[in-house]
Amino acid sequence: MVTYQVIAGLQPFPGENDDVIIHNVATGERPSQPPCMIEWVSDDIWNFISRCWSASRDDRPDVEFVVNVLNDATNASEASRVKSYGPMTGEKRTPAADLQ
Repeated sequence: MVTYQVIAGLQPFPGENDDVIIHNVATGERPSQPPCMIEWVSDDIWNFISRCWSASRDDRPDVEFVVNVLNDATNASEASRVKSYGPMTGEKRTPAADLQ
């Protein structure tokens, strides 16, 4: 559930107390993909997150798989960032300077 909270910035079962959350998870209930994640989290990443929640240890990804997924996501993110923002100009910029 930590990945859900980190990526979505939301509690997996908002408004529920710990006992209800434990019961939900123990009976196989999992949070659905929130609308804020649908636009920018790929189906592959969402499926990966969902696999991590599997009740069966054999169905959960192993550490090597997790590392590969995170490396791939990081590389894709870096490529996207470069594509979005273009080449670096070499100028040192600060957020405060951009607001002036």
